[in-house]
Amino acid sequence: TLLASWQASAMGEGKPDQSLRFAHGELSRPRETNAAPGIVWGAPFAAPLGGPGDAQGGVVWSPVTHVDADGRIFLFYTQSTPGCRAPGGDVKLVVCEPDGRTWSSPRIVYGYADGR
Repeated sequence: TLLASWQASAMGEGKPDQSLRFAHGELSRPRETNAAPGIVWGAPFAAPLGGPGDAQGGVVWSPVTHVDADGRIFLFYTQSTPGCRAPGGDVKLVVCEPDGRTWSSPRIVYGYADGR
């Protein structure tokens, strides 16, 4: 299984609708023995961060993922905070369970304003 992550916005980079998106991919086996394998990608989906597009916070940036041995996806990202120069802000973390549907609430790993 492959995982791709990126930031996206219909309005433009740094706009309030900016979100972090994901897609899962699987290597496909070609029917022809000489053909190179390909990747079949699933539909992209937005990570439920409680930030862009609502009153919870600012624009999200720079997704970095890690998948542990149990299949949990750790998504580290930054979220703009008042008083910081974008892109920047708090470094946050959410964890997606192996079922692909259960996400933790965001938590601050390193706070911009208070130096955590």
